[in-house]
Formats: sequence, structure tokens, C-alpha cells
Amino acid sequence: MSQQPRPGLSQQEVVKAALGLLDEVGLDGLTMRTLADRLRVQAGSLYWHLRDKNELAELLVEAINAEMGEPDSRQGWRAQLEWLAWEWRRVLLAHRDAARLVMAHFVARPVTLRRVELVTTLLRQAGFTGAEAANAAYLVATFVPGFVAAETIFAERGTPAPTSNAGALPDNAKLEIGWARRLAISATSGLAELYRASSAGRALDISSAGGVVAVPSTPGRKPSAIVLNSTVGWEISVHHEATQLTADLRGLLLRGVEVGGGANSVELTLPVPSATVPIQFAGGTSKLTIHRPPDVPVRLTVRGPFSRVALDGQPYRSASQLMAQSPGYDQVSARYDVTLLGGTSRVVVDALMPAGESAGPGSSDLSQLGEAMSQQSMPDRFGFAVQVLLDGLEQRAQP
Repeated sequence: MSQQPRPGLSQQEVVKAALGLLDEVGLDGLTMRTLADRLRVQAGSLYWHLRDKNELAELLVEAINAEMGEPDSRQGWRAQLEWLAWEWRRVLLAHRDAARLVMAHFVARPVTLRRVELVTTLLRQAGFTGAEAANAAYLVATFVPGFVAAETIFAERGTPAPTSNAGALPDNAKLEIGWARRLAISATSGLAELYRASSAGRALDISSAGGVVAVPSTPGRKPSAIVLNSTVGWEISVHHEATQLTADLRGLLLRGVEVGGGANSVELTLPVPSATVPIQFAGGTSKLTIHRPPDVPVRLTVRGPFSRVALDGQPYRSASQLMAQSPGYDQVSARYDVTLLGGTSRVVVDALMPAGESAGPGSSDLSQLGEAMSQQSMPDRFGFAVQVLLDGLEQRAQP
């Protein structure tokens, strides 16, 4: 017996139910069967209202785009395009996987076509030719959902909003890292919590208990950042290898640093100490730079063969061991004691502090990126990207 449509069921009702289901289970969970179950009909009866799942997707995109408001036509083309970008982002964020859906389906239906026509008209007003306006409209149409898709993926992973540890702060804490790959560590007194952490790639696996912040490994393919609360005393320990680590610890109450599995590329910028602070690297050191504050003495001990070591501009080359110290080391207690165990290649210890504020991320690109990832919100990033896009369009549109 052939199936008949359910009395009173309309295409509009099917799309409304599908949109609700999309918000609940996401794009991967939205199937014709789950939609039929939601509507309490047989799956086959949906085809009285829909050609196939592709048409359902087009109707969903149309329904989502219909939620957008209208820009103020009294404003210029740039202001209207900026408003439309923000409005589209708002609508796409309002529905789960909406950005993925929009990116996967070209829709030639009235609401969506009217939006496209509005954008191209504004671009023609800016001075673009027809072909240029079409290309620019395509750029806008891919940028916004592309950004939102990445934004929502990171949100599900817990990445864009910084990971933090709220609650009562201990007097002292320890940061324990397994493998440090493309990691930037910085410090600030502006945190209410113990730390913040973020990553440009997959989320950091990070936990905190009893004043110990544990990170088994940083992803490595994309940079990660950890910002420490500088009102707390900290020990920092890397149990395995530090393949690319930048740590600007100015302003931090530092208790000690230990790297146990070798260092490939490490730059440390140290704070003013309040006691003798041990810094130890074991397992071999390839490229290490340590900056300390001026007038803070340091002792450098190298146990094992080394090729190039420099302490405050004094080079030491090719020996089996070394012990050297800056003037005044034995007369003060606030100082650094640096020990290198295993083979050592290129090491520089100096009192040349990188430019920047005391709680800043340091001078390296990796540290600056890490700080931005930890502090900047996704709306701020979206706003910056929109301005860059519009700046480019405005420049290109000039005769």
C-alpha cells in the first residue's frame, strides 16, 4: 500500500522541525529517518514535501538566511556590508552547524538570492564592475561562514575561550609539562584564576589539582599558550623534551625551571628573583637563550661536552665542562643558578632583556601569537578580519 502524506503536514512544518532537530543533534545527526521520527510519520512520506535531503538542506539554508535583518540603507556601502557580515555571523551562530550547512550548499532561492543581490548592489555602488562585484560578493560569502565554522569547531573543543582554573589561589603552584612543542608561556597579574590556556589547533589536555597544573603534551602543529597568574609562586617543569618553547616570565615569582628530556629551541626571559632560583636542563641542549634582568648575577655550570657557550658576551668553546659566574654572585642571595647536563651546542646567557612590558609575552612571534590567542575574543578577531577585508575591497574599488 502506498504511503500518503499526513493530513495537515506542510513543507514549512517539515523545515521548522528539521531546523529544531539541527539545533539538537547537529548536521551529522539530521537524517530523513530522524526527521520522520520527530514528525511521527514514515520516512517515505517526507518525499511528498521534499525532493531529497539536498532540497531539505537548501530549505534550511533559506530559513536560516531569512532570520537576518536589513541594514540601514541611509549608510554607505561599507557600513552596510560590515553590518551584514556581523548579522550573518549572529544568525549562523544561532543554529548548530549552520555555517557548515551554508558552506556545503549553493542555494538559488528567493531569500538567499535577494541577499546576494543586496551585496552585489552595494559593491557596484563602491565602484566595482559587474564581474568584480560578483567576485567580491563570493569572497564575503565564503569568509563569513568559513570563520563561523572554525569558531564553532573551536568552541566545541573548548579552544577559543581560554581554559582557566578558577577558585582560591594557592601560595605556590607548579606547571608540569610532558612535551613542550610550540608553546609560549607568559605571566600576568591580571588574572583572577590560576592560569589561562589556549591553542590554535586542537584543545590542550590540561588539568589542575592541588596547585599542580598538568599538561601531558602540547599539540605542536599549531602554537599553544599558557598564561600564569604572577601573584602565585611557580615552579616550571618539562619532563620530556622542549622542542620549541618561549617563556617570558617577567613579573612572575619564579621558584625554579627544570627541563629533563633535552631542549631543541628554548628562550627564557627571567624575572627579578627573590632568592637563589635554580634553572636546570638535562638530556642535551641544542639551542638555549636565557635573558635575566640587569644587575642580577648568575652562575653557569655545564657538565658534559659543549661547543658554543656565551655568558654576558664572554665566549667559551669546545670543552668537557664549565663553571663560570657573573661578578657579585657570591655576595647576594637573589640570583640564578643555571646548570646544563649532557651535551650542549649553542647557549647564550645574558642580561639583555627583550623590549616589552614586564608581563608581556616577549619579543618572539610565537609568544606574541600565544598571548593574542589567550586574551583576544572571537568577536574581536572577527571584527579585525572584517575590517581587513573591507579595507582591501575599498582600496581595490578606488579608481
